[in-house]
Amino acid sequence: MSCVARWEHELVFDQSPFLWWTPDGEPAVAATLRGRLAEHAPARLRAAGEPDLALRTGLLARTYDGRWAHPYGHRPSPGD
Repeated sequence: MSCVARWEHELVFDQSPFLWWTPDGEPAVAATLRGRLAEHAPARLRAAGEPDLALRTGLLARTYDGRWAHPYGHRPSPGD
């Protein structure tokens, strides 16, 4: 759970949570990780008693704008 919680912050901004990853490969890595987490993590997180994190992780399946348009989403600050 703590791994998902840490990664979710970067992934919601379409960034890779891996600081050591090369910038050229970052978009593909972030997209793959977002897709896998959105598909597999929400059910497990809900079962583990983490409904808020499950909802936020499920939002990763949406487009960037779709994530922020969701009532649970927060608008990114200017420059993000």
